[in-house]
Amino acid sequence: MNDFNEEAIDSLESILEERFVHSLSELVYNRISTLWHIDDEDVEKELSHLAATAVCVLFCLEYLTHINRFIKKGLVLHPQDARELSKEEGIKRLKEHLTDNTSATLVKRILPQLVNFVESIRAGNIEEVTQLAHTGDYLLFGLKELRSRDDPEYLLWLESLPHYYRKDLEYLSLIKSSEEYTATSDGASASKRTGMDAARKSLEDE
Repeated sequence: MNDFNEEAIDSLESILEERFVHSLSELVYNRISTLWHIDDEDVEKELSHLAATAVCVLFCLEYLTHINRFIKKGLVLHPQDARELSKEEGIKRLKEHLTDNTSATLVKRILPQLVNFVESIRAGNIEEVTQLAHTGDYLLFGLKELRSRDDPEYLLWLESLPHYYRKDLEYLSLIKSSEEYTATSDGASASKRTGMDAARKSLEDE
């Protein structure tokens, strides 16, 4: 029984030690750890705001890599990097291909939502920054797992992830309320809905 208790205590201590660890710990804490402990409330709030913004931006970019990968696969494109930005003819051809790709409609619909997250995010301390990071890690891990096993639910999750991200952030009180966001979501125009349907059909067909 004593051995069992010791094992349980060790496990609990291990969990407690890891509670602030996430995929972005190195960036938002480890590399600037001393600054977090300056005894000034304003410093912590401002650091938290910067760190939370960085975490949210990186979540959005990582999410967009999934959409980027999907579109590239449909267009059968070779890998690209920033050095190719200087190859104007190649960029021109890529733009022409994307003009006829209805999946681009999905990107146009999602980007304003992602920008809204970044502009509305709030965190006042390291605990809230950690909650934000864990939320993003959880959602992105689920999306990655679905893709890795070619799960038919992957495309649905790909389109729905911003919705679930917002719901989680609202539950944790890590995002400002936005009547404008709600009004825009609920009152989307018919043309916008047509675009959403087209994007969804493209994802399913491709």
